[in-house]
Amino acid sequence: MDDLTCDGNSSCLNFCRYPTLCYMDLMFVIAITFLILIGNFGNLFVFLLTPSFRNGHGIILISLAIADFGTGIISCFSIYPMATFLVTPEAWPYGDTACKLTAYFGQVFITSSGTTLTFLAIERYIAIVHPFKYSRFVTKKVTLTCVVVSWVGIALAYVTTLTDVASYEYVPALHTCTIAFLGEPVLIAFVLFVI
Repeated sequence: MDDLTCDGNSSCLNFCRYPTLCYMDLMFVIAITFLILIGNFGNLFVFLLTPSFRNGHGIILISLAIADFGTGIISCFSIYPMATFLVTPEAWPYGDTACKLTAYFGQVFITSSGTTLTFLAIERYIAIVHPFKYSRFVTKKVTLTCVVVSWVGIALAYVTTLTDVASYEYVPALHTCTIAFLGEPVLIAFVLFVI
């Protein structure tokens, strides 16, 4: 992946011809990034400090807030190059290590968010269809166990992206690094099995 990243000595990024427009784009991206991070951090802060969210339902919402906050942080890496350069950079501006970590954590947070939404749907289904059995099925211990096992399983499912050099790639159209072999049936089966 050395040909896809910029080192400090190369000038592989094309800068904007109109500085005022670039600064306006940059300010817009900074504002959106700020709102994403503050909004998700605020959700997480409220969930952690409110005693009524320390039940099974609250644990699921806290897990969702963590996943969304992490996704927001990863998105900040993706939108910075788009806002500061005139054309799509053909290389990841942060280097190989950041590309690998962004691909890994991005996929972990996105998959965890989807899994947590599935848990939330199941929990709401039990609450609506079986209201008298809800307190037996959806306990704090059961919910916490499900959330922790899913996060650990997802983190382990994508750990190969941290060790395999060819397992991540920069996608210029998306301005981000992603896992390169997500289309392989073996990986998809493994991820579905773990989740």
